[in-house]
Amino acid sequence: MLTIVQVLLPESIYTSNAWLKQYCIVVFALSSGPLVWAIIAWKNRLVFHDIDKVTSLAIHSFPVGVSYLWRWTPMSQPADAISELLGLGWSPVKFPVPPSADTVGLWELYALPLLVYSIWQILYYWKTEVLDLSRLNADPELQTSLRWLVRDTRNAMNVMVRRVLTATGFLRRDEALNAAHLKTKIIFMVAQLIYTFLTLLPVWLMYNNFYFHTCFLLGVFSISTYNGAEFYIQNFSEKYQQQINSKTQSKSNSQGARGFFSSETG
Repeated sequence: MLTIVQVLLPESIYTSNAWLKQYCIVVFALSSGPLVWAIIAWKNRLVFHDIDKVTSLAIHSFPVGVSYLWRWTPMSQPADAISELLGLGWSPVKFPVPPSADTVGLWELYALPLLVYSIWQILYYWKTEVLDLSRLNADPELQTSLRWLVRDTRNAMNVMVRRVLTATGFLRRDEALNAAHLKTKIIFMVAQLIYTFLTLLPVWLMYNNFYFHTCFLLGVFSISTYNGAEFYIQNFSEKYQQQINSKTQSKSNSQGARGFFSSETG
């Protein structure tokens, strides 16, 4: 939502409102930090025929793509040379010139993003635990972020939280996490806050170094592509194995039937 607002605002507003540049920096920090790291943590896969997987990947990658363009292709730069050379008639998306790196500090890249995240977390808790509580209790199959994190025991966040809590004695080894319990809700809210803080740490380097930012994003999207390829190989190999087993079973049943009729005839 923050990214959509950034895209829709006209250029004239950016030039006349200094606070909007801080707004863009906050969007840059959150999209280049916790949001894009979620592609790795949530193991997003580039699987074209699965709308859920494609949507999840798009949600985590679209904002960082917009922020990347805002940071490294501002209005002051000329149109894309390749586009002009090929006569395509289009140029990259143009955004207002971002503040120079030496004017952006801890407040813009860390304090404000954490404040925005905290506000989001409060609103999310109010939405799921107050506004929609009766609806969620009536339908346990309705999916929320917390329910998904608790149920997916192979998820990186779930595995890490269990290991840390078990090692520190806050959770017994045989104790199951329940999304309906207050203890579980507090655990994952604190874990998500720590995750947000840690994934914000490299953002300063991303804002200051084009090559680091570019290589990082290429690495993240390469991982999502690899995850998708892994899914296809595993999925197709399982289907192929099922087909072989089915044919083997059919052949075995056919041979058994022939043996039965032969014995009856004899």
